[in-house]
Parts: sequence; structure tokens; C-alpha cells
Amino acid sequence: DKEYTFSGSGHKRSGDITSGGHKMIPAENPCLTRLLTCGALCSNAVISSNTENSRNRARNNEWSAVGDPTEAALLIAAAKADIYVENLGFRRLDEIPFESETRMMTVIGSDSSGRRVSYIKGAVDAVLKDCDCILTPGGNSPLTLRARKLILKANDNYAAQALRVLAFAEKRDGKTIFLGLEAMEDPLRPEAKKAIKMCSSAHIKTVMITGDHKLTACAVARQAGILKKDGEAMTGAELEKLSDEELDRRINGISVFARVTPDHKLRIVRSFKRLGNVVAMTGDGVNDAPAIKEASIGVSMGITGTDVTKQAADVILLDDNFSTLVNAVEQGRNIYSNIRKFVRYLISCNIGEVVTMFLSIIMGLPVVLLPTQILLVNLATDGLPAIALGLEPPEEKIMSSPPRKDGDSFFSGGLLSRIIFRGILIGLFTIASFVLSLRAGWGLDTSRTCALFTLVVSQLVHVFECKSENKSLFSVPYLNNLFLIFSVVISAVCLLAAIYLPFMQMVFSTLPLNFPQLLLSMGAACAVPVMAALFSKSK
Repeated sequence: DKEYTFSGSGHKRSGDITSGGHKMIPAENPCLTRLLTCGALCSNAVISSNTENSRNRARNNEWSAVGDPTEAALLIAAAKADIYVENLGFRRLDEIPFESETRMMTVIGSDSSGRRVSYIKGAVDAVLKDCDCILTPGGNSPLTLRARKLILKANDNYAAQALRVLAFAEKRDGKTIFLGLEAMEDPLRPEAKKAIKMCSSAHIKTVMITGDHKLTACAVARQAGILKKDGEAMTGAELEKLSDEELDRRINGISVFARVTPDHKLRIVRSFKRLGNVVAMTGDGVNDAPAIKEASIGVSMGITGTDVTKQAADVILLDDNFSTLVNAVEQGRNIYSNIRKFVRYLISCNIGEVVTMFLSIIMGLPVVLLPTQILLVNLATDGLPAIALGLEPPEEKIMSSPPRKDGDSFFSGGLLSRIIFRGILIGLFTIASFVLSLRAGWGLDTSRTCALFTLVVSQLVHVFECKSENKSLFSVPYLNNLFLIFSVVISAVCLLAAIYLPFMQMVFSTLPLNFPQLLLSMGAACAVPVMAALFSKSK
């Protein structure tokens, strides 16, 4: 008949116990003391004080907790009422651990007077059905139908406020006595809502699967942005009534699954996979292990995760933070994107070199580039910019594009055609630079130097085009990758050194270029991206 509020969030020792706005002394309320005692004893977590830890003053006046966070919260609530397990004289004899089927945990032992007693905690409906009495200020009373309805109504009210609700009972002298409810908030991390929103923009559907009450799950899911107006919630009992075919038809519209068992989780994962989805499943308990093993990508929590769950998982989150998983998705997309940029640049450049040499042979021209010059291109001007492309930061809209399909080719999205077309253009304009130089009467060595200059500069310009598959050369951010700028500068210096330093001229058979020759070579090099841009625009 009474509600008590505990202030002080998390592991803080500070906080008061109030009822109706008035501070309460728990020792003067036997019913509250019995309830908190049950919560403290029916637990495997441990809390200890940090007040004497002078080296960690930021955490002074806080409890240090080891074990399940829910059980730690129960211990801290009891501690605020000066109830500590070590002072109760209780001797534990046995334990019936929590099972998803029973949704209860029972601790069996003897109290300070040696009398046998069992303490029970679990889901409200599960605990309530085993109780025949209720604790009142006047002692034990029969648990009437009216009292049951009031308890279930209170449970629904708490659950609708996104509170996790547990019921507590005590079994002694052949009677199972209902003691009360404890409702606690498991608040969203500040970054969780943002991470889920990022998933949505990245076309990744986030689904909540929980053993909590349906109302609790829905309230939390709405706060997190998982459950939208058109979303649907389903309990494990409702899931059991559906065949696999019916589940497959409905599952895309369901955002929350509540009161589920390990078998239900497994069915959910398999249903999403049957529909062709790549499924990532996160969890920390033994009950999550089968679904994590079945998922395309199993993700375990590194701090609270059990050994079984970690062994079944493909990825372990060391900080137990969902936003870290979203960051990993972003980094994964960026790595894949950078590999495509790397391959695009290198293959285009190599096609350009092959086209240059092959066409010159077919056209009956002198050798356009000598072996040492080709070696200079491959070692000094191809390698460094390509490596720098692998260090590109994520593009602005990388998390707003749909994920690639499981069967997509590496060259999907028109990448292969862009590579071939760009490589051919590089080769054609390199030959054009060479032929025009010959016709101008500048000599074979100078013409080769012009072709070398055109080839290298067109490749260094092309590396900036490879920074994005969606933006043109004139709209990409040039300064967001200083490694790329540095590599281009080094490559350009190598080219100029090969052309203008006398001892390098001897090695690479080059000649210094005058202004008209530079103008021709630079014009041919710059014509490549202009032609590529015009072609892509016309398409």
C-alpha cells in the first residue's frame, strides 16, 4: 500500500528514502526492511566502498560493484537502508538460478535463528502465481484476487515508465509470502539514441530483443528511437503462436520482442536471415549464445559478457557500448571504401601505362617510355599516393548510404567501367603528348620526357578524383588527408628531380623542359580529368 522512492543514481552512496515527500527511516518500517533484505540476499553481485581510496577521489562516496548490474542495484538500495548481507547472519545452502523458462531466481538457506528460509526474485507474474500470502504491517494476510490485480496494475504502471520491475517473495514455514516490488531505471546512455539514429540513416534496422515486460521494453524502445509510430511489439508468447512462414511475413514490421526465451531469439535471427538480411546479434548472457552463434555477426559484451557468449561471438565490445558497434560499422565501411579507392587508382594508372605502350607499338611509334622511366612511375609516383588513399577519413555521407548486398561484386556500382575508361584516357593523352612533341620537332628524348610528365601529372591529378566515388574533382575536400598531400608533393618532387637534375637525367634519359613543352605536357595531363568529367556528366 506504500511507495518508496530512493534518490541517488548509479553507484552513489548518497541519497534518501522518501514516501509522500517525507524522509523515511527503514528500520522503523519492517515491511520495507523485509523487502530490501530479500533483494540483497537473492543476489550474486558484490558491492564494496570506495570511500577509503584516496588515490581515486573522483569516485569517493561511491560503491564499487561486481556482478549483474540489476543485482548490484538491489544491493545498493539495501545499503542505503543500512542493510548489508554480511550483517544478516544468513547462511546460503543452495540456489536455483534464474532460467528464462521460470523467470525466477531462488536462494535457499537459514536465517540468524537457524530457521530455513527461501528468498525469491523474478518477473512479477511468475513470482505472484506461487504466492499465497502478502506481507502487511499487521503480519501475513491471504493474497486475495483484488490484491493480485493491484500488484499487476502497479507493475504495468512502472513498466510503462520504462522501469525494470522485479517482484520479491519469502518462503518459510510452508508459506510463500509476497513482499513487494522494486522498480529501477536502466537509463539509456547519452550516446545510444544518436547511435541508433545513425543506424537508421545507414539503412540498418535496430531491433530490441529483451526478457523485460512488454511495456518496459516499448517505453525504452521509444526513448531510444527504436520503436516508431508504425512499429510493432511482440511477446515471446505471441511469437510461439506463429509459424516460420507467418513470422517471416511479419518480422520486418516488428521493432521490439519482449519476454523472450533463447529459442525465441534463435527463431528471430533465423527469420531475418531467411529474408536475405545480414544479421548482427548482441548479447552478454548464456541465453544469448545460441542466437549470437547463429547470427551473421555475433557480438558479445566484453565486461558483462559470459565466457560462453564471448566464445560464440565474432566480435567483443570491450566497453559494452552499443555506439562502439556503430562506430565499428562506420570504420568498416570506410576501410572497404578506401580499398576500392586504392584499387581504382592503381588499376587505372596501370591501364594507362599499358595503353600507352601497347598503342604506341600498334601505331608504329618509337618506344614512348623507357624501362627506367616506367620504373620511376611505378615506384615513385604510383605507390605513395595509393598508400595515402588507404588513410582517407570517412566521407560525410558514408553512414547514409545503404549497405552493400552480400552478393555484390567488389567492382559493383560502375567502378570497373570508371577504372577502364579513366585508364584509357590517361594512356591516350600520354600518347597525344608524345606525338605532338615529335611533330613539333623537339626530338625523341624531349618527347619522351613530355610523355613522362603527362603520365605522372595525370595520375597525381587522378588520385584526388579517387577520394570519392560520388563527387567530382572540383568538389572533393582536398585538405582532409594530409598524408595524401604529402605523398603527391613527394611524387611531384621526384618527377621534377628526374627532369631537371643533371645526374637524374642521365639515369632516366630525360631532358629539361622549357615553358612551351611544359605547357603542352600539363595541358594534356589536365585534359584527362576534364574529359572524364564531361563524359560522366553526359551519362
